[in-house]
Amino acid sequence: SAFAALRVLGGPALARRALRRRLRVLCYPGVVRDEHAGGTRYRNTVTRSAFVRQMRSLARRDTPVDLATVIAWARGERELPDRAVLVTFDDGYRNNLTVAAPLLKSFGVPAVVALSTGLIGTRDLLWPTEVELRVTEGAWDSIELPGCGERVVRPRDHAGREAVADRVRHGQKLLLPVLRVD
Repeated sequence: SAFAALRVLGGPALARRALRRRLRVLCYPGVVRDEHAGGTRYRNTVTRSAFVRQMRSLARRDTPVDLATVIAWARGERELPDRAVLVTFDDGYRNNLTVAAPLLKSFGVPAVVALSTGLIGTRDLLWPTEVELRVTEGAWDSIELPGCGERVVRPRDHAGREAVADRVRHGQKLLLPVLRVD
């Protein structure tokens, strides 16, 4: 494949060299123990073993930076180090603390965790997770896709329902209001 050819020809090294003076941001929803991988609730997460490999590579080849460094750079107060990478977690899942944080600490990689504070202390789910579960596990015969009006009949297999859930979530995101700050 083209990706295999790029790897053999040194594509990753060339990309790292080209991006060495730019900030790269790695965004993770969550990191789960390997035995929890798969299944509807963890489709958007990375396994602990994959995260270990990624952080080991990051610590060896790149320069992990903290948010204060990025803010100072954005304000023009300092330069970024070569191969700067900011690691972020965008949903504030508990596994960010219980699984990811100890690994980040062991590799010396700072990270930013965005918490969904309105959900703390509740059993509520983030809306994309709720959509995923309702579409993949719920009882329905057909569903209208948001934004386009297309009606989809419930697929018999789980993979088909996951595909419908992806389409519903994507349609919902297109309908969300955009906050503009001028």
